[in-house]
Amino acid sequence: MKYDPWYKTTLTLPTEGRLRFDIPHDLFSTIRIDEGTLLLLENLPDFSPKNILDMGCGYGALGLPIAAKFPNTRIEMVDRDLLAVAWAAKNAEHNHLTNVLTHGSLGYRDLAPSGPKFDWILCNVPARIGRPFIKSLLKRGRDRLTAATLLGVTKKNLQNQLFSRFILREHQDIFFMGRKLLAETGQAQTLECQILGKAPVPFWARLEMIFVQNLASLWEFRVMLSDISPSKLIEAQLVNAKATLDTAHAELQRAFLIEKQAARTDSLTGQYNRRHFFEYGDYEFNVSLRYESPLTIIMFDVDHLKVVNDTL
Repeated sequence: MKYDPWYKTTLTLPTEGRLRFDIPHDLFSTIRIDEGTLLLLENLPDFSPKNILDMGCGYGALGLPIAAKFPNTRIEMVDRDLLAVAWAAKNAEHNHLTNVLTHGSLGYRDLAPSGPKFDWILCNVPARIGRPFIKSLLKRGRDRLTAATLLGVTKKNLQNQLFSRFILREHQDIFFMGRKLLAETGQAQTLECQILGKAPVPFWARLEMIFVQNLASLWEFRVMLSDISPSKLIEAQLVNAKATLDTAHAELQRAFLIEKQAARTDSLTGQYNRRHFFEYGDYEFNVSLRYESPLTIIMFDVDHLKVVNDTL
């Protein structure tokens, strides 16, 4: 190749027509293609996806063999390191792979918000990035996956299927009510329900249901599915937090009323004390001034009060 100060070596991959990778300094896996990448390449599903995202593409060791295997599949390859992006683009060019798009992105941040959904999101995750970032990759990636991937089926098997079979039984009525309103009004309907996908537990999804005309001018019922499990989890946490706060508030109110009563009564007799007298007297005095009404105070002077107390 033409001299490049970043160039370090060239590696070849015997599969998919002996791909050649020119590799620069300062990138991951520059001595040989790492075992994690080879393991992923050896265990790809057989069906051809439409769109794939290669997250952290490096110089293209994972994404480019997949682009060669599925020439009709669009491969979007991203990396936070622009050096990696540049060399992935070079390797795509000299391996004559035209179904590849490369650009810089920090995680999902720089992907087009209205861009296509992906059938697969592939990433040879470096362990050093830490558990929180790995969890973020997984959670945010679900929003970028196609419905077929979320449901654990191929697009071919999903076509012309009854979508209701993926709805949790307890939420079937919600789905059929939304579909009925769509049929009666012709207006798009949005609802939230739990979906049975490939995961062992259901996940929360937002369904947008519409009628559209196909090329044969026939009306079709279509459902657009978005995974909202993360937001539902946050919603549940907020509900639990509010319940905890409400309980704490009720306890504080009860404690306040008890203390308020204790501050205004005598603990032995339960009768109102001097504090209560002055508070209540101040209130009645202000009412008398406001409405210009008379105010009367009756005082009793009890002689030999000790004898009275001892008798009671």
